[in-house]
Amino acid sequence: SNRAVVGVEPGSVMKPISMLVALEKGWVTPNTVIQTGQKYKYASGPAICDCSPVSSMPVWEVIERSSNIGMTKVVMPHLEYPQQFKECLTEIGFFEPMNLHIAGERVPRIRNLGNSNWDYIDASRMTYGYATEIPPIYTLSIYNAIANGGKYVRPRFVTKISGAGVDSVIPVSYIRDRICSE
Repeated sequence: SNRAVVGVEPGSVMKPISMLVALEKGWVTPNTVIQTGQKYKYASGPAICDCSPVSSMPVWEVIERSSNIGMTKVVMPHLEYPQQFKECLTEIGFFEPMNLHIAGERVPRIRNLGNSNWDYIDASRMTYGYATEIPPIYTLSIYNAIANGGKYVRPRFVTKISGAGVDSVIPVSYIRDRICSE
């Protein structure tokens, strides 16, 4: 199957998406300072570490430094229950099927969380891209929306680009028929 539409654990590319949620919800501003440090033991789970730890940083630097501790501290104190993180992603349309008609296409998968201690630990890991399965096309589409000033544009497939614009857009049915016939 096509790797662009099959879920993989995204790792740190999830951090800007989590930050988008935190900023949209008003949990932080770009200048909010987060105390990070060497290690952070959250919900009695294994300690969360950063590759280049510092004592504190503004939230914009959490992304720049790719801080797992920072991202956990940006999101988790604002959740009333672990499942709320998934609900926030649902609100921004993250789980809506793209219906690209590519064989094996999946929507992002984040398991439902209850209120056990491990669910809090899992939610904290999800904020920085672990314990999730997200097809790269979904990550790309959210990044495109961020780059496009917050306006989401569904992915389009093109045969070629020349000059000032798109010469021809490939109809989704063409892609589906071609994949199915191979």
